[in-house]
Formats: sequence, structure tokens, C-alpha cells
Amino acid sequence: GIGVGVGVGAVSVQGTGTDRGAELPFRKAEESVLFVAVQTGNVPEVRRLLGGAKAGADGTVVGQEGSGSEPDADGGEVDVEVRVGVGAGVGPDREVVVEVNEAFLDREGFTALHLASSMGRCKVVRILLEGGASPCLVDLKGRTPYIVAKDKETRNEFRRYMGEHPDQWDYGAAKVPSALTEDLEREKAQREKEKKKAKAKKAAEQKKLKKEEELKAEAIRKRKEEEEKLLKDAQDRATQLARQEAQLTDRERRALAAERRLQALSGGKSMASVSSNGVPVSAIRGFCAVCKGGYVVPFSRLEYSYCSMECLKTHRTILDGRPGAPDPTTGKK
Repeated sequence: GIGVGVGVGAVSVQGTGTDRGAELPFRKAEESVLFVAVQTGNVPEVRRLLGGAKAGADGTVVGQEGSGSEPDADGGEVDVEVRVGVGAGVGPDREVVVEVNEAFLDREGFTALHLASSMGRCKVVRILLEGGASPCLVDLKGRTPYIVAKDKETRNEFRRYMGEHPDQWDYGAAKVPSALTEDLEREKAQREKEKKKAKAKKAAEQKKLKKEEELKAEAIRKRKEEEEKLLKDAQDRATQLARQEAQLTDRERRALAAERRLQALSGGKSMASVSSNGVPVSAIRGFCAVCKGGYVVPFSRLEYSYCSMECLKTHRTILDGRPGAPDPTTGKK
């Protein structure tokens, strides 16, 4: 069936902010084929039941009377008529009346539009509004269909309808805040696009800044490691020099002290990179008794130290007073 029922009682419902001013028949929602079609999301059935009805600017529904027929319990057919109002029943000549604004006590006074809105069925909401369903009616808790909408897109469907039919209903009573036109949606989409672009730009800048900070931190870390390495090397060299100096004789220490005084007088720099006999100044641990050249590991004889075996032999010749001994200063015989 098509939800035919004969009211055996009624209740007056007063809405908050919107006077329902309607009597609800004691009829279950499951007895209404329109309500069931909305609940199951059967869009073609909802459209067929409303017969492609369209609401005019004055709120009247046109193009739906005598829109179809349904088999009755006896196997015959009865005409289907869609009416805008509250209540449903069997009209004259067994004509079935489908009321788009019928409300049901067992569903908290929901109309089909309340149900479609609460379930987020945007297409059904549009069909019901075009079929004359009122967005101003309230349920037993005083809520309009817009108020019980499941999500933003469903609410926007009411706003779009308001933009297309601004004078059809009292949208203030329906709690619909404002109209939503194509221009407004385009502007909103543009704002969202710009917002998304700005967000992406900000994210890119933050990523770049983070990368720069990481590179800076890495450079600081490397510089710190280099400084620590240089400090450690200097400490190791100082320790090594201290050990080497501890092994020097008094004469070698005096010679080394003289070299350091010369470095101090020259501004902390060595007078020459190598000594007269080619030994690096930084490695000198003393000076030869003959050529005055520096040495690292000396050749010793008596209380003297020499840079080479040749100098040692030369000095021994001098000390022995042998004729033909070279002059220790010029090296000539």
C-alpha cells in the first residue's frame, strides 16, 4: 500500500518559535510509504510518490494531482493524490491522499523532511522541498528540519533552496540563517582555494626555515668538533713536549730556553723554519757543540752533544789537539 490510514485520534503540537498548529493522527510512521521511502533512501520512489510535483512561489504544489495509481487490498487501483498539509487518509471515491507534511508521534513528530534532513539525504530533501514539504514545521521538541540536519552539506541544501525561492517560506521561522547562491559558493570556493594556497606557502616557508636551522646547527656542531679536535691535538703536543723536555740535559734545556727567547723577541715566531743543519726548529731539542746546528736525538761524548757523528769526530780531534783539525767555527783546516 501507499500508507493509507484513517485517523482515530489527534494531538495538537505547539512548536518553539514556530506554531505547529497541526493535529497529528495516531498513525505509525511505518504505515506511510513516503516516510519509509525517505528512510530507506529510495529516491525514485519518493519522486514517484510526489509525482514530480513542484512548489510554486506562493507555496502551492502544482503538477501532482492525479499523478498515479496504486493497487488496493482488493487488487483494484485507487488514485494517488499529493496534498500539502498535515494528516493522511482516504478521500472521496477511495482516492489515496499522500500528505508531504504528515508528522508521526512515534518518531517524535518528525515529518518526511525532518527524517531526510536528519539522515543527510540531500537529494531527498530537495525533492521534498520542491514537492511542497514545509521547512517551518517543528517536531515534538520544537526543532525544524534545518536544525536536525545531519551535516553541513544537508544544511546547505536548505540554504540553496532559500536562494532559489526566497519568498516561498518564512525562513526565519525555519531557522535557515541565510541563502546560498552560486555566486556565494564560487566566492567561498575561491576563499578556500586562497586559504589552502596560503597554508601551503606557509608550510613551505616553515620547511625551508627548519632546513636552514638544521644546516646551521650542523655547521655549529662540526665547528665545535673541529675546535675540540684542535684543542685535544694541542694538549697532546704539549704533553709530548713536556715528556721530551723532561729527558733533556741541563745544557739542552738552556739551549731550548734560548731558542724560545729568540722566538719571543721575534713576536712568537721562529727565526727560521730549519736550523743551519736542516733540522726543523720545532723539532730541535738542543744544539751541536761544533756546528751549532740543532739536533733531535744527540750524539754524546763526555759532557758534549752533537748533531751528527761527523761533528763528534771533529770535536774529538780538536780536543785531542791533533794537527790538521778543522776549525770548529769555519770548518777549515
